[in-house]
Amino acid sequence: PEGEVYFTRMDGNGNLLETKFYGKQDEDGGNGIIRTRDGGFLIIGHTEFPTTGIECDAMATRIDFNGNKMWQVNLGDSIDETAYSGMEDQYGNFIIAGTLTRTLYSKEVSEGIAFKINPVGKLLKTLILPATKPREHSANMGPILAYVNRRAARVAQVDPNTIIIGGIAPYLAGSDNAYYGFSPNSSLWKIHLDSFYIIKESFLGYFYSTCKLNDMIIDPRNNKILVFGTTNFDDTSIDKIKKGVAWMQVVHYPYMDSFTRVDPFKDLEFSVIYDAIQGSDGSIYVVGSSNNNLDTIPFWAALDSDYKMVNWGLIDFPGRASATSVCIGNSNDIYIGGNTWDNGEYQMFVSHVFPYIIAD
Repeated sequence: PEGEVYFTRMDGNGNLLETKFYGKQDEDGGNGIIRTRDGGFLIIGHTEFPTTGIECDAMATRIDFNGNKMWQVNLGDSIDETAYSGMEDQYGNFIIAGTLTRTLYSKEVSEGIAFKINPVGKLLKTLILPATKPREHSANMGPILAYVNRRAARVAQVDPNTIIIGGIAPYLAGSDNAYYGFSPNSSLWKIHLDSFYIIKESFLGYFYSTCKLNDMIIDPRNNKILVFGTTNFDDTSIDKIKKGVAWMQVVHYPYMDSFTRVDPFKDLEFSVIYDAIQGSDGSIYVVGSSNNNLDTIPFWAALDSDYKMVNWGLIDFPGRASATSVCIGNSNDIYIGGNTWDNGEYQMFVSHVFPYIIAD
């Protein structure tokens, strides 16, 4: 009754083929999924039936191509953890990124966390991506960062020895959280894959603005890290966040000292990007939600390899809806997933988008 991890398979026409469930006795959730090299899948999420303690554990569920469970492991200890994304390295190990919540400096804070597990789910290493420590106040500096929460949201490999984890500083109100009560930046952690230590942390965003990283992809053609999300929201209430601006930033690799704001989304003034993917020709497809008079409408956009807008469109539903994931099909057509809510009822949707044309 509390919810379970589930896996749904459809054919290319959107016909439901099967749904399978992989849960424990309490609430479980699947927050992300990746395709594994052997053709199966790894579902990344959490469970409220932890190995130790009473808090949530992060959880990974490995299934084969037919959806049969191969193994399921808890990741974490007595602290509250959950996980959002993962990747498979060249050795068949998995890196899983998420967040933990614990008491630090006498306050409850969130910190990023990454787990490295082997091909059969055995935990190899754990890495904490720490909260920012408070600094002394200076009258000349104005408000300063203190107890800034961090959350690891995305992970990707940039070379055989290095991974990048993209994180956010959650936009929680309160003077103990961040600048003016909000988090002005997002983080990128450069991490050595084998030894699993932090090589460098870089901060994205703008000093007088807010910034939330929702997705990250690696552009190997140009040695770039591309981050997506929203920026310039000025309050934490849902109505105010809707006044944010779709945000894309280019991070120059390997030094991660140079950042370029690109702004191809001028026609989407009040919007947020949730997911992005790059095609084999360098084109980039992003999805998210656009807001007009507090109505939420899913949108998709296509960018060329120079990160310029080629086309975009809205997916119209009754009520409110949001697009949260995108993938590329075998014929370079696009599939978009998301959710709708109308009169208190929530449903998922999948839209099949041929290049630049909403088909159905």
